[in-house]
Amino acid sequence: LKAHAESLRITNSQLAARVDELNLQTRYLQQDQKKVGPNLKDVRLKLRKEWVPLWLKDPQAFRPGTKMPTFWRFTVDEDGDDDLKAVAAYLWQNSFDGKVPAQAQGDKTHGKDLFESRGCLACHSIGEGDSKLGGTFAANLTKVGEKDNYDYIVRWIYN
Repeated sequence: LKAHAESLRITNSQLAARVDELNLQTRYLQQDQKKVGPNLKDVRLKLRKEWVPLWLKDPQAFRPGTKMPTFWRFTVDEDGDDDLKAVAAYLWQNSFDGKVPAQAQGDKTHGKDLFESRGCLACHSIGEGDSKLGGTFAANLTKVGEKDNYDYIVRWIYN
């Protein structure tokens, strides 16, 4: 009976160690999960400055179905636009103040051919409504040039 009790104690400590290990792995997995929102430290690198308040005002107008909520749609106070610009300025000033290396302009027609023939449409879509083509796994790229700066887009494609 004493040997059996000792065996159970060892098994119990092994189980406790495994539970601790799984708890640690779970914490790491939760940290690695993709967050709903983007990294706001890249705002200056990625976005065009004049686009930020437009996005904040009505994200659904730019990307229907986006998870980003519309905070200003129901604001009727006179400071609504000023508040929106203040938040945009705050995001801009607190993001990484760096530069993406300048990229030479590419051939748009050749780029379109490559986009359509290299598998981009398996994940991404272009167009809206009945003229929408492509997958639903990744972002619709129809208006990407309105929000992202060209040099960032080129770097993003390379990486």
